Amino acid sequence: MDKGKDFLIGFILGAVVGATTALLFAPQSGAETRKILAERSQEVWSKTEQTLQDLKAKTEKTLQELKKSVDTLKAKLGEKTAQTPTSE
Repeated sequence: MDKGKDFLIGFILGAVVGATTALLFAPQSGAETRKILAERSQEVWSKTEQTLQDLKAKTEKTLQELKKSVDTLKAKLGEKTAQTPTSE
């Protein structure tokens, strides 16, 4: 989970730095620059949403796999417990 979080933070930080750089070195008019920044902001937002959806899907898949593993271990433990003779 930390890798995904770190990636997302890096992605957003990179987008902000890129947008700021574009603004500072823009050879076009202010209106043109604002239009470009608005378009790029929308692109970054879309990519961020997609990244979050992908991260959510991966997390849900991992959670389901973990639940399946836990159920398997519980079943094995139940079998071992049933096979262990009691000393009464």
